Amino acid sequence: TLYQKHASTWTDWILEQVVGTVVSTSQAYSEEDAVFGFASLVDTSFPPSKDTNTKEQLETQKQRRDAFEFLKQYALKECPAEYQSDMTRLLEQANDAKLFAFLHGRMINLPLEIVLVLHEQLWLDWEYDQQLEQKQPATAKKKKKKAAAAASATSVVSANGEPRILRFAPCTKDNHGTLLYRYYDDELLAGRALVSYVVKAPKAYSQEDPIFLQVLVLTPDNYQQAIHDLKMLVGNGGR
Repeated sequence: TLYQKHASTWTDWILEQVVGTVVSTSQAYSEEDAVFGFASLVDTSFPPSKDTNTKEQLETQKQRRDAFEFLKQYALKECPAEYQSDMTRLLEQANDAKLFAFLHGRMINLPLEIVLVLHEQLWLDWEYDQQLEQKQPATAKKKKKKAAAAASATSVVSANGEPRILRFAPCTKDNHGTLLYRYYDDELLAGRALVSYVVKAPKAYSQEDPIFLQVLVLTPDNYQQAIHDLKMLVGNGGR
């Protein structure tokens, strides 16, 4: 996959942070649970150099920068000209707004009802993490978030510190060039994204059929809207 080259780094990065959820079931006759899927929003910002003191911390930061640089390379390599400037600023984190990498993997045939739970739990984790970070009541935080979203709802690079979410959605194309998503929920994310464009996947990702990645940039509110879209779909029996 896109994350294969730096898999251990991303795994440690995910485990260190609290914004993530796993769908699994306990096995009565096994010591291990059966994992059906996971989702995580990884904060890709890096601490100031003065806060990175030990040799181990320096090595960890180097590994993470290398892993993120690999993502940035693929996001910018085939980026359309109209997005190039904004995407470069976003990925270089040129302002104070945080950029979260949306890592998500699951069984392809996982029922949509369970997929919905996965996203809803991730959103709850996200809100809880934001409350802890801002150290303010949930109601005040919600008002602040809505004000921020209204101020820069269509801007790729946040002008007011509102976070952005970066997702690489795996997909293929049919004979007519129509995108076929590996995970249906990625299509809902794409429908709410500020930016979406397609790049070729790394060679390690490719199989017999050409595989592509759709680069998506969303605000937290965009993600919440996509979850609502999924909830409506589940309520209509998947139609």
